[in-house]
Amino acid sequence: MSVSDNFTVVTGQEDDPYRSRVEQVYEENPQLWQKVLGESLFFHHGVYEGTDTSLEDAAKKYLDAQLELAGLAENGTHRVNRLLDVGCGWGGVMKYLAERFPTCRRLDGINVSTQQLGHAKRLLVEAGLESRGYLFLCNAQDIPLLPEPEQGYDLAIARGSIEHFTREVLDRTIAGLGQRVTRGGTVIIAAALYNDLDTYKSALDDTVDRLGCKYRKSPEQVTGLLRHYDFTVTDIRVLPNDDDAIRWFTEVQRNIDAHFPGSIPLQALREYQETASNMVAAVRSGQVSTYSIIAKRN
Repeated sequence: MSVSDNFTVVTGQEDDPYRSRVEQVYEENPQLWQKVLGESLFFHHGVYEGTDTSLEDAAKKYLDAQLELAGLAENGTHRVNRLLDVGCGWGGVMKYLAERFPTCRRLDGINVSTQQLGHAKRLLVEAGLESRGYLFLCNAQDIPLLPEPEQGYDLAIARGSIEHFTREVLDRTIAGLGQRVTRGGTVIIAAALYNDLDTYKSALDDTVDRLGCKYRKSPEQVTGLLRHYDFTVTDIRVLPNDDDAIRWFTEVQRNIDAHFPGSIPLQALREYQETASNMVAAVRSGQVSTYSIIAKRN
């Protein structure tokens, strides 16, 4: 391992040639993403309550709903002493969870984007969380190499990250979680998954790998790997519902149009605009849904 001002570098032996494509998606200024997603940069979908729910509030409600399904509601009795955020993005979820679990003594976030990790570091420092929050430039398949292997994680989350994984990386990641999550510990996954990979047809010209999400996955693939690596899937459902997923993608499109009329400055945001259009069509046709998956380590 090596240490920079913002994060610790963890390097494994297994190659991931697709990693550089994922890094490209998030290499630009986070402030441009904030115009689209909101200040906290919660990236992955939302649960709406009424017409006045903002994109950012909807995203937080989605995370809250998953925590409740996992038995980790705000007034719950389950303690989380160590937490792992797989694909921690810009750090907004880590900050939210640090506040949600004030007795959690350590929160680790891993990511392959130095740009996102730099923003996450600033966010944690500004919130006074640097003594609890640790960041790692680390491929998800290298989770077993994170420090203090004798100290397991009570909670691991992967929200909006496994869409970027190759099938090999997904397999190694869940195997790694099987090694590092405590027995009885919880894994929470949120992902846009394909209900039938054999029959899926894109609404757009599908020769472009938009947002580094080339490797599609089904609910059965994800839950099958969890069971294979000693987890029990305690809850799987479409969450948010399809109407909320469509609303999320539609609001993302509107925000991009509103803030960048005529010319979208980032390639990734241009891809996001196209992806949103494609996903609206795919959700409406029943080909894609956003799934919440809760699993417990046996």
